[in-house]
Amino acid sequence: MSDRPKLIVSFVESRRLDKDELDSDEEELEEEDFEFSVSGLKSVTPELRQVTMRILNLDKPVETVSVKCRLPWTWPWLQATIQLKCKVTKYLSEINQLHNGTFSVIQYHLNQTQGDLGMGICIQFINSLKDKDTDDGLVAGFGSCKDEFGVFLRDLVYENPAEVRLGNLSELLDKFESYNSAAAQLFRQLISSSVAGKVWLLATNQPFFFRAAPILFNKKIISILPSEDDSLEMVRKKKALLDKLEEITQEAPWKMGFSDIMYSETNFSGLEAPYFAMKTAWFFDGLEDIHKSSLLLYDAIKTECRNRGHTFVLQGNMNFWFESYLKSRRRLAKKEEDLEEMPRNSYDALLFLLEHDVLMQEIKGAEERFHLMRFWRAEEGICSHLQDILKEPDWELPVDLEEPQFKRIQEDEDQMRAAGCIRSKPITLISGRGGTGKTEVVSAVLSAAEKMMLCEDASLLTDDLNSSVLTNDNSTDNQTDVITSDEEDADSAAVMWRKHNPDVFKDTENSISKAVEKTTSNGPILYCAPTGKAASVIKKRVGKKAFTIHQVLASWKIYKSGDMLGVWKFAETRIVAVDECSMVSLELFHWLIKYLRSGSMLQKIVLLGDHLQLPSVDPGNFMADLHAALKQKGMVVELKTNHRSEGNLIFNNATKISEQKIPEFDKEAGFSLIIPGSSNLYKLPPLIRKGAFKLDPSTTKPLDTVVPRRGREGLGVERRELYWALLRDNQLRFNIKDDEKSQIISFINRDCESLNQFGCFVYNKHTMYELTKKWKKQFHIRDKVMCTKNADISVYEPEDKSEDEDNIKSCILEEINDGIYKEPNLVLRERKERLMNGSLYKIRAVVKKSVKLQKEEQQELQAEGDDPGANLSSAGSLQEGKRGGGEGGGGEGGGREEEERSMVTEYYVLDDLAGDIVRANKDMLSKKCKLSHAWALSIHKFQGSEADTIVYALSGSPYETWQHVYTAVTRGKKNVVILGSFKELQDAIRRRPPLRQTALKEKVKSLLIKVEKEKREKLMNLDSNMTKSQGNRNKSPILQYIVPRDSNEMLLPSPSKLIARLSMSTSNPITSGEPQNSASNSSIPSRPLLNPRSLIPSVIVTHDCDLNPILVESFDDTDGFNEAISQIPTEIPQEYQMSVEKSPVKRKNESRPLIKTPPKLSRVGLLSGKRIAENSPASYLNQCQTDSPATYTSSRAGPRDRTQDTTNQEMVDYSGVLFEDFDSEEEQIFSQAADSAEAASGSGF
Repeated sequence: MSDRPKLIVSFVESRRLDKDELDSDEEELEEEDFEFSVSGLKSVTPELRQVTMRILNLDKPVETVSVKCRLPWTWPWLQATIQLKCKVTKYLSEINQLHNGTFSVIQYHLNQTQGDLGMGICIQFINSLKDKDTDDGLVAGFGSCKDEFGVFLRDLVYENPAEVRLGNLSELLDKFESYNSAAAQLFRQLISSSVAGKVWLLATNQPFFFRAAPILFNKKIISILPSEDDSLEMVRKKKALLDKLEEITQEAPWKMGFSDIMYSETNFSGLEAPYFAMKTAWFFDGLEDIHKSSLLLYDAIKTECRNRGHTFVLQGNMNFWFESYLKSRRRLAKKEEDLEEMPRNSYDALLFLLEHDVLMQEIKGAEERFHLMRFWRAEEGICSHLQDILKEPDWELPVDLEEPQFKRIQEDEDQMRAAGCIRSKPITLISGRGGTGKTEVVSAVLSAAEKMMLCEDASLLTDDLNSSVLTNDNSTDNQTDVITSDEEDADSAAVMWRKHNPDVFKDTENSISKAVEKTTSNGPILYCAPTGKAASVIKKRVGKKAFTIHQVLASWKIYKSGDMLGVWKFAETRIVAVDECSMVSLELFHWLIKYLRSGSMLQKIVLLGDHLQLPSVDPGNFMADLHAALKQKGMVVELKTNHRSEGNLIFNNATKISEQKIPEFDKEAGFSLIIPGSSNLYKLPPLIRKGAFKLDPSTTKPLDTVVPRRGREGLGVERRELYWALLRDNQLRFNIKDDEKSQIISFINRDCESLNQFGCFVYNKHTMYELTKKWKKQFHIRDKVMCTKNADISVYEPEDKSEDEDNIKSCILEEINDGIYKEPNLVLRERKERLMNGSLYKIRAVVKKSVKLQKEEQQELQAEGDDPGANLSSAGSLQEGKRGGGEGGGGEGGGREEEERSMVTEYYVLDDLAGDIVRANKDMLSKKCKLSHAWALSIHKFQGSEADTIVYALSGSPYETWQHVYTAVTRGKKNVVILGSFKELQDAIRRRPPLRQTALKEKVKSLLIKVEKEKREKLMNLDSNMTKSQGNRNKSPILQYIVPRDSNEMLLPSPSKLIARLSMSTSNPITSGEPQNSASNSSIPSRPLLNPRSLIPSVIVTHDCDLNPILVESFDDTDGFNEAISQIPTEIPQEYQMSVEKSPVKRKNESRPLIKTPPKLSRVGLLSGKRIAENSPASYLNQCQTDSPATYTSSRAGPRDRTQDTTNQEMVDYSGVLFEDFDSEEEQIFSQAADSAEAASGSGF
């Protein structure tokens, strides 16, 4: 036998543990992992069960052992292969290891016993098909059918014993069908509908995947199997998924360790087996070395990113972070367990991961980065959506910040800058500590903007209604008086139409109101936060419903997974405001903006928070990265003024701590330091000694605390005495008497555990754990509690009924309260609501009364409407209510019976300390939300919340930095008390947090540069196009060149005659800038209408303001050409009119004028010669080149008045033009044009 043997066990008996048998850390967990993607499968942790196993392959006599474990399948017709984690010794036998849970399941398989034992296994399987959820119609004749099947199997055992086994059940049912077809059909229906039957189908249809499925996908396996709640399309997808998983398990099982590869193979996200599960699977030893190394390296990279907050790792630091990974593995692993070493082919493994798109390689300078693909996609997705928002046309909110309603923020320059940024910028990040007015600015601006947007929507609705009045198909002749003129009031017309058509208007009004009700569920502005407490604070300050980000994501998942017949709850969102962004993870924001951009009209993003606080516990540094990237573009505003009447020293000390300076202590100003008994108070610096204290030992012995987890050390004696003395004897002295207005924070969970035990005894006079069973937590009235898991539970809300209605159902059967709160006599209706991790409550009362159950159709409506996180849990009291309520209530006709169904339940009345009351099912709250006491919390759990008094317990840990102290201090409004030695405080403030390796900042910076460049180019192109289309209006060009594209196709009219025709438009020049009256306009002769088809088939029209061709257009019709002709200016600019005396043009032949054409101008085509030389562009160009500005200005002659001499204009003979500086191509073009002009001179044009 090997040192770590493999045992084959069969399951003899299995039962679910009762509530009293569960320890505090063993309570049932459901939906631990929230899957953001719509294509993800729900995670459900298997319930904890007491399983009796029989070991089949031991040399000693067969023994049974009772084990407490979380295995998904424990039916007696299944067997499992188990590997022990430790060596078998004299003092650590196989039985002991099974009792201790130091084993791992390698594979599952069916019990293939044959003959008489096989017949018993088959009967056990048939019994497992009947469970509590089985339809009563199928169960009616189940007993008799099972007996007949048993008789059939007994007869078959005598004929062919090898045929009677569970794996051959399908053939056995085929034979049994000839004896009793109804019974065989019943068994097949139960197999297809029950969980046990589906597992058997998995074992027979996908045997390879079945062997490893519960080990690799322990939390997903229940969701992978088709269920009755799935739609037909989802059932089809899951069947295809099972076939694909079987194929992968046979051919390439290593793929199941990479979620990115599995998504590309199956189109389902979240299917990734952890490395420890892959290592224990039956196929792992048969994998190639490159696959094993890749799985190990991938797990090391994930661990490094999770522990240090990175989104990528550096190849140059590979030895360092891999050694760190191995240390963490050794710390968590058993001593006898095999430990990995760094693979020799590590770089080949990296290349393998790159090849299969698990990692993304990036070269930055001399660094070689390897990004986890999930974080790379999140960063790229954020940048892509931000780019789309930035590229959209600017939307300035219709808010006037000078109005009196903004008087409070007008006094703060930074707040006004923040308000202006929100109004005009598509993305705004406001950073500041508590008390700087972040929420006030956002609520003031967005509330005013929302009112304006709602008014606009209402006006549009009124316009639609009025337009429907004027265009109603049912209108008759006697209703023509309703059709009013433009001067008449549209509202009066609508009123008149109402009188004539009351029924039609009523239908129209109802349809509009229904449409408004469906499409304005949340409005154009969405307020959200990462935690429930932060969302409650927003709701209280803004006065509008706020949601957690998880609720928004869950709402989208429910909407997409359904029929999507209605409108998504947040479909009208145009602005999203996210508070406490320092707690938002990279992936969380990516999914939020992705879903909002996909399902709403999002145009503006407002981010609030403090970029100096601790980042999210998940990888990434979202807010700090965006703060650094957006600050350069004016999208970041930092609020630095404290607007609270108290807490100025707290505010100033927070600034010092952020600069890694020691804060100033002053008890009167609300900042104190309590040092332990071993510290010397008089050796402290003067600024510290002023607010430092040493507490006297308590007169009572500290409460004995328990350590719930094995291997965790308890508090030291000195620290226990310090905590006990503060809570027991110094509550009033340090303003912690009122536990609702104070909060204890610690860096280490170990300290929180002990402080919570002290808090339960000091504040509420009870122990945190039951005395009869120390691991079981107990919750009493007046306890301060917190949800530590996200879960959907039943909550009860009042209906809109008076107290006199339904007195029987509203009667309170039993109530225990805190002496202050009194539960009113209300009619309560059940609904599902998702309570979030971090939600803080005070238990006000425990009430027992009858409540109305939630209707199924209401449950679906709640999931899409009022409660975005509802209906994610498949189990609940609703199903129990259906069974207890009898028949009739499911259809439309049974609506009244649905309303009458009710049940007696016990619930907690919870106060969120922000003004809201939550009535939650007592058992579901404790079980699913993993309720915990909250007298003391860790920094991350209380981040996003505030209290009047904060007590921060230093830990002395080498991982505690100034950022932890800063975050804890900024939670206090009036008083801050720090517990610990001055050296611990000094070391923590001087210690910098480790730098997180992220790429979001670089990508957003590059994005902003790219968007700015594109906008600038777009603006330049727009200006250029406007110049081209309006240049003749704005710059008054002096020439137009009209030439054929092919001069050989048609003879042109002579330039002289064409210019003469076009010059008619300039006979009456208008001075630029002078008003044009009707008289002057009437004196201007009309422009000639030319037929382009009689002249040329296609012409090129250019303007030479800068002696460059600007606009090229083709005219195919007369109207287009006439429109172009109509744009010819009526004024010749003065700068183009020159005198003959000062013309610098050299004349080689006095009888023939020399035209020196610029190269660009000559390539356009024919240069008109009808303007005299001193006013020609060539003259003007040469004049500017030869004369100084002063000489040109003083010697320039006035322009010739051409309007007085239109009949004797000089005609230029192109046949004798001399060319200078012309290339051969230009000579040819000019000669062809001149020849065409000569040939057309007698055409009579």
